[in-house]
Amino acid sequence: MRSWMPSVRATCAVPWISSPAAVRTACTFTVLLALLTRHVRQLWQARRLLAGGTPPKGLGKIMGLHPFIAEKLGGHVRGFRESTLRDAVLALADADYLLKTGQAGDELLEDIIIRLCTK
Repeated sequence: MRSWMPSVRATCAVPWISSPAAVRTACTFTVLLALLTRHVRQLWQARRLLAGGTPPKGLGKIMGLHPFIAEKLGGHVRGFRESTLRDAVLALADADYLLKTGQAGDELLEDIIIRLCTK
């Protein structure tokens, strides 16, 4: 690895994993989980705001997002029920804990993604 690039261990410390390839895999799932959790949380927030009467154009200001991104979220959220998004956020929080403590494997994240896709 080049000296100017941070090592995998420096950017994602996973003490129970010894090989660099395994560390990269664990980091990939951790980052993917964080990004998916953020997106689902934003979808849920947009869904609640739209249900409360916020106009789609006003989502960006309230959520602190660029108006284009907020408008896209408002469009995507129409395909989800609020209960689905709530359950997904809770499942992702559980998965975060279980993956980080080594109590579950990568298949847990795959299961959550499949459940989200089937709505």
